[in-house]
Formats: sequence, C-alpha cells, structure tokens
Amino acid sequence: MGSKMASGSKDKKTGKGKRGALLVVEIVCVIVALICIWLIGQEIYKYWSADQGFKNVVQTYDRDVDRLVTDNPDCVGWISAEDTRIDYPVMFTPNDPEFYLHRNFEGEYSAAGTPFMGEGSDPNGNSFIIYGHHMNDGSMFADLLKFDEAEFGTTHTINYKTFDGPRTYPPIACWYEDLTGSDYYHY
Repeated sequence: MGSKMASGSKDKKTGKGKRGALLVVEIVCVIVALICIWLIGQEIYKYWSADQGFKNVVQTYDRDVDRLVTDNPDCVGWISAEDTRIDYPVMFTPNDPEFYLHRNFEGEYSAAGTPFMGEGSDPNGNSFIIYGHHMNDGSMFADLLKFDEAEFGTTHTINYKTFDGPRTYPPIACWYEDLTGSDYYHY
C-alpha cells in the first residue's frame, strides 16, 4: 500500500511538471509571436515611411528640378517611367557616391534610399548609371523588371528631367541579373 501511495504522488508531481513545462512553452511561443509581429510591423513601417517621404517630395516640388536643387544641391534630376512606380529625384555626391544608398532626399536614414548617380558619373555628360534599390514592396526600381516584357519595353521609355530640360531614353536592352552568386555579368 505504501508503494501505491508513493507512485500516486509521483504521478501527480509528473503531471504538475508537464503542465509547468507546457506553460513555459506557451509563454515562449507568445513572446516569439509578439517579436515576429513587431519585426513585421517595423518592415511595413519602413516601406510606408519611405513611400510617404517621396510622396511629400512630389507634392512639395512637383518634380521641378530647379526648386529641388534650391533645397538640396545634391539633386541633379528626376527619373520617371510611365505605368511604373518609378518617379524619384536623382542625387549626385561625387565625393561620397553612395551617400544616398540609405538616405532620403533630406539626407536622413531611409532603407529605400534615393536613386543616385554612381561613381565616375558626369551629370552633364551622356553616359552615367543611376542606382536605386529593388524594394520587395515593388517600389523604387523594382518596376524596371516590366521592361523585360517585350511589349512593355517597346512601348515605354524612361524619362529623365534635368536643368537642361527633359530627356527620353528608349530601352535598348533589359535583363535581370542576380548579383548574390559569383556567376553574374560584370558590366
């Protein structure tokens, strides 16, 4: 009889131990879920705030390069493409070419950055590269992928407005290159 009691009390302790362990696992799962929700919220806010910043620039300056330069002399133009979300100021800082990689028009931190001319570019020349992020929400230069479709690429142009007036560039080639590996086109 004494052995039955000892075994019965042992079962009660094991049951309490399992319940306690399950409670700890549930608490950890709730904490992990809350952290994930917080991180996802931060990502959504990052995209939203960058988008709002560019909307404010459009509303304030109406794509007028002369007015843009008045407030930020790093601005050298405005790039856009019809039927895309590409509609941004273009920046140029020859002494620090990637300054706007993660900065907005005002120079404050922004994960989306602002399109900028790369090292060795001449804003007044006829050969330059404009860099910009391909954001997961389809903003910035993500819509350049539309030019890979033959019908879109042959019926749309890239517009670039500078102090000297507007320029229009019909695409002559388009391809997507994954730069995360080691086997990619080096331009």
